[in-house]
Order: sequence, then structure tokens, then C-alpha cells
Amino acid sequence: MIVIAGDAHAGPALVRIREFLENAGSAFEEFGYRDGENPSAKLEEFIPQVARPVRDGEATSGVLVCGTGAGVEIGANRFPGVRASLCMTPRSAEWARVYDDANVLCLSSWALDEIDLEKILSSWYQASYDGDVARRAMFDAFDSWSVDA
Repeated sequence: MIVIAGDAHAGPALVRIREFLENAGSAFEEFGYRDGENPSAKLEEFIPQVARPVRDGEATSGVLVCGTGAGVEIGANRFPGVRASLCMTPRSAEWARVYDDANVLCLSSWALDEIDLEKILSSWYQASYDGDVARRAMFDAFDSWSVDA
């Protein structure tokens, strides 16, 4: 199961993501803004709807979209076990999966004219983690860090 969500800025991107997943035969659940429904969807509402199932293993991955993509990336990365990555190229999407074991793809809806969304999605879903246990342990250790002000 894949979970996807975005705000009203993400409408066109969400349509293309939905079509990509349907054409790939992937099961998915969608939250946030949907085809004119829930136009006031807020990041604080739909980020947890994607991050929690990914964190808890109920979803294999997630896709989040907002204007810049940075807001959803920052928010999703607040959830231990979530490794969200803002990807603007097919190569960054592939390498986020291979090297960083990213499990939430974040996208900028404002950059849709500049990116090839379908190639990014293909690269993301065709790639798999290289299995570097030490690198993964480093990321997992961040979940328990505290920073003194």
C-alpha cells in the first residue's frame, strides 16, 4: 500500500501521481486535497496521514506534495522511522532510495513545469535500498538524538 497526499497547490501533481500508480497497478490511499474536495487541506492534517502508516509499516511508501515540497519534507521527517526526500530529478529519486532508504517521496507542485514527474516516480519505484546497514543505523540513531539549545 502506498499513501499519497497534498494540498490544493498539488492538484495537478496528485492527478498525475494517481494515474501513474493506477497504470502501475499499485494499491494506494489518498489524503488531503482530492479533485476539488478538501480545498483547505493543511500540512499538519495530511502529513501525519502519510507519515504514520509509513512509520508503522502499514504502507510501503508515501508521496507528499506541496508548493515547494520542502514543507512536507520537513514535516514528514519529524516522524521517527520516516526518511522523506525532496526529489527534483529522476537521479535524486533513485539515489534517495538506493543510498538513503528513503520511504517518502516529496515533490514541489510549483516545479511541475520544470520536472519530469513520471520519470521521477519511475526512478523512485524501480530503485531499492542497497542494504548498507551502517548508514541505516546512523539514520535510525538520529531518532533518539536530542540537541541542547
